[in-house]
Amino acid sequence: MSKDNTSITLQVYFNGSPHTITVNADDNVSAVCTAVSPFVGVNPDALCVFSETWVGALSHSSPLKCFRIHDNTRLYCFGSNGVAAVMRAEVNETTDGLDEKGLLKEEVVASGVENIGNTCFFGAALQCLFRCTVLRTVLLYMLPARSLEHCDLFVRALTSSFHILDKKQTTVNPKELLTLFGTLHPSLIRPQLGGYTMQDAQETLSQILNDLSLALPVSSLGVMNTAGHLAKDYLELRNAMLSSLENGRAENSVVDCLFNMKIEYHTDEIGLRPDSTDSKYFLSINLTDKCYSLLDQLDKEMGEEEITINGEQHKRISRFSFLPPYLFIVINRFLWEEQAQRRLKINRRFTFPFTIDLYRYCSAGLQASLDSLATEPEGKPASTIGSADYSLVSVIAHHGLSADSGHYITFSRIKDNLWAKLNDANVTEVTADDIEALAGGSPTFVAYVLLYEYTAIGL
Repeated sequence: MSKDNTSITLQVYFNGSPHTITVNADDNVSAVCTAVSPFVGVNPDALCVFSETWVGALSHSSPLKCFRIHDNTRLYCFGSNGVAAVMRAEVNETTDGLDEKGLLKEEVVASGVENIGNTCFFGAALQCLFRCTVLRTVLLYMLPARSLEHCDLFVRALTSSFHILDKKQTTVNPKELLTLFGTLHPSLIRPQLGGYTMQDAQETLSQILNDLSLALPVSSLGVMNTAGHLAKDYLELRNAMLSSLENGRAENSVVDCLFNMKIEYHTDEIGLRPDSTDSKYFLSINLTDKCYSLLDQLDKEMGEEEITINGEQHKRISRFSFLPPYLFIVINRFLWEEQAQRRLKINRRFTFPFTIDLYRYCSAGLQASLDSLATEPEGKPASTIGSADYSLVSVIAHHGLSADSGHYITFSRIKDNLWAKLNDANVTEVTADDIEALAGGSPTFVAYVLLYEYTAIGL
């Protein structure tokens, strides 16, 4: 079959400025990037392309025809000179590609984030967030071409960075993303000579989630491929489950649907109605004298806790009334030291599991909902959708004396039991023992933020 060599003219918008280019109708999307690159001064590989005819970013290797792009179609490009400096990530592995047993090692397919001067806190937060499969699918494949009502440029730049991270062994330069994030939060991103002022990685991650919560309503998402359909179905399933609970309602925000947990509190005994409720993205775990593991501390904090009300002793009982697909747990290792005037770190050993079952910490209503979802019709085996089992997928670790000094890195599960240490631009394969060593107790990297994924996601 002969190729269609018909030329088409396209309007490509970059940072609001239009550029007219001409390509062949049978070209791939990469031809658009190559054609517009001289106008915008950005490497073609670093450009992220959207079209008014399609939902989500366009794959560089796919034909234009796949996205119904024709003469005079309007396209939108995002990217930066920083991101343009895409290079192969430094992947440390044995020279012969064999493991300790002499077997062929599985290749580490992960990308790094360049440290451009005390920006490890931002890179660590970015790498952790990238491990959230559903959010990654939303950003890569489900964003509308039209401008978002909130944080549009930041979200597009984040999408561009995710596209780079999604490639095999590359490095993202976060300069543009940091600049846009700093415009939104000047107190967090403060340039200084040779780089930026060090910040807390968890606070940065929290603020990114808040921004995305405003920017990404579920109703704005489009579906154009299988990955998008699966993600949309999953979000709708979670909302249906939430709506079925007593006093429950669907979440309009993608971020709320994926990360927001709900906790109810009772005094002395569990009554029909909780005394108070709370919604949050992060479960904060305190390091107490008698607890040395996450499971022990959960038993303490989600069980019966002694509290004082009006000078009288009471018991406070906490239960999850809704669990999110992605559960962030913060180990509170930093305490404010008045004399030092900064947050100093508690470095003692505190273990955490690779898998955790939260069913016993759920309210009766949530347990009933989980039980009903686990029961398949016609006697079929129970589905994992009804469980409260979570698996560890990422850890933000810290080395140093305080939250605003030292160094942050991320450890992420790439697939199955393959883990990688993501230390700025360096990507290194690690073992389960290396993850367990993050429990602390020695002056090295210790776990600060844990990310668990609901085992029933399956996307």
